[in-house]
Amino acid sequence: MLSTGAMLPLEARALELFEREFGVDFPLPKMDQIAVLGSAEGAMENWGRITYRAVDLLIEANAGAGRRRRVTDIVLHELAHQWFGNSVTMEWLARGRPRYVGFARLSLEIFLVPPDSFFKLTVDHSSVYRTLYSPEIFTRLAQAGQARALSIADATGLIADAAAVIEAGYIKTSTFLTLAQNFKGETSFFAWQQLLAGLDEAVTEGLEIFGEELITPIDRKIDYQSSEADDHVDQQLKDLITMSAAMCGDEETIEAAQNIHIQEEPERRCFYTPPNIENDRGRNYVSIWK
Repeated sequence: MLSTGAMLPLEARALELFEREFGVDFPLPKMDQIAVLGSAEGAMENWGRITYRAVDLLIEANAGAGRRRRVTDIVLHELAHQWFGNSVTMEWLARGRPRYVGFARLSLEIFLVPPDSFFKLTVDHSSVYRTLYSPEIFTRLAQAGQARALSIADATGLIADAAAVIEAGYIKTSTFLTLAQNFKGETSFFAWQQLLAGLDEAVTEGLEIFGEELITPIDRKIDYQSSEADDHVDQQLKDLITMSAAMCGDEETIEAAQNIHIQEEPERRCFYTPPNIENDRGRNYVSIWK
């Protein structure tokens, strides 16, 4: 059976909360809430007598959490209008403010992150906006990445966010370099793609030593030559890392590329080039040019 029983205690508490929030007492002796059967309007904040569609006020005793939250949201929004919209002139009427206050009054939970822990917004980097953390939190997240506590998507997104906010001038380049150092042992192509893209030409020209120190551990870990057993992501990682190492002047990488180039010279005259040789050739040319 539909009733207002579940909403009445909430309405009384909400009026008290709004009085404290705004510092202005509710001026009327009572507050009527009316469910209008067949109404097409969602709700109307008439002063002291709010009208609702029946489904926006009346709920079943066994209603689920989603339904209760929706009705609660509507009721709190209309009650907030008793101040913003009814107790002030029309110049102060703003639908956004009652909506914000309605959500704010639904619940409040405070989460304190332990000082030795970390948090990351947008889990698995599922949202399409940049996140600006403080340098301290960037560093803490980078340490989490080093400890393999971040997913590949989170690590890649964190690096992309750091590069973007530095380019926009919000934090110093040194923050990105500190973050990058914590990802030296990373083996994900996608993370390295973002990491090296963040070290733009203006930075890398003056930081070849830093770049070489950053890339050398992963460069030594991977097999320089492509193999038919490599999947397409592994091949891209090898291309990316070895070309970057060569561009930073790593002598071992350059020498390996030159040796492979000499060995592959006859293959270049063939009508068909094996896929693994084709994959290696681009980075060999870059290494030899360097």
